Amino acid sequence: MQRFGYFRNLTFVMPLKKIDQYRFNYIGAPGETISYENIIPKREEDDYDLLCNHVVYDEGAFQNTFPSDTFLFTIIREPLKQLISTVNYYGYTQQGYFAKILNQSLTHPMSDYLKSPWKFEPSNPHYSVTNNKMSIDLGLPVSQIRNGSFIKSYFERLNTKFELVLLQEYFDESLILFKRYTCWSFKDIIYISKNIWPLHQNLNLSADDIDNHRKWNVADYALYETFYKIFWTKVLKRKRIFDEVYHFRRILQKVNIHCSNDKQSKSLTIFDSKWSPGFILTPDDCIFLKINEKQFITVIHKRMMSRAYPNGNNPFEQTTTGDELAHLFQ
Repeated sequence: MQRFGYFRNLTFVMPLKKIDQYRFNYIGAPGETISYENIIPKREEDDYDLLCNHVVYDEGAFQNTFPSDTFLFTIIREPLKQLISTVNYYGYTQQGYFAKILNQSLTHPMSDYLKSPWKFEPSNPHYSVTNNKMSIDLGLPVSQIRNGSFIKSYFERLNTKFELVLLQEYFDESLILFKRYTCWSFKDIIYISKNIWPLHQNLNLSADDIDNHRKWNVADYALYETFYKIFWTKVLKRKRIFDEVYHFRRILQKVNIHCSNDKQSKSLTIFDSKWSPGFILTPDDCIFLKINEKQFITVIHKRMMSRAYPNGNNPFEQTTTGDELAHLFQ
């Protein structure tokens, strides 16, 4: 999404924050949605085109910010896998409430946590990463996260607003479905995996632990089960989509090998197919495929700031002149 918008000179919704401050890649404070007070202003002649940063969805705020024909989509993850990933990713820091969870038992800390999670969780669920996080980020009111009938009706409405809800466990299938909806090309959706925590701690969860997690994250399980069915209904309606996924994976393999060795000083040619025109992968393309989220946000942030404050008088007195990409090519 960042590459697509950057190379087409589109206008991004970006947080009105100082580069590299805490939660720089989040719009607003925990629990806040988009408002004109917490995003970089756009030029009068522009519309906002893209939003790639973390933010809480709010139907009214999004309608006030984006054109009426905006394509809304998101991606979710199976809740138990989300928990395991979260513990592995955040737990190693031993900070905040994770320290309390992981240090309160020498034997089975996650099992003890799941028996009574409310003893460890932040009082404000917006500060939690283990309390129905996906549903809350998608706008489900905190007061309703255990209200079954409200959850059901809310997700039904969400389905009318979002064109696609993709699944992390089926990432390539999700990208191909997204490509078919948006008429993007293979070059637009190629990727190199990153932001993956290299260590994997086995949580040793029992059947009771998993049942307790389902009870605690009732909204997230409902979210996943609802949109899992919708996702596969959409996938299976597309002709030969699995052939396209297979072909896309072959391209990804070539791209990953090319960008990971000394051949990246040259270009790679991907030929035309029945699903997409061919393309040339340049050395610069490899650089953009490998930079991380925050590096790219920094680049885009500088561009949006320079547009909003062309005379340099931006609220954070940051330099917006010069080569915005220079640090990526050093």
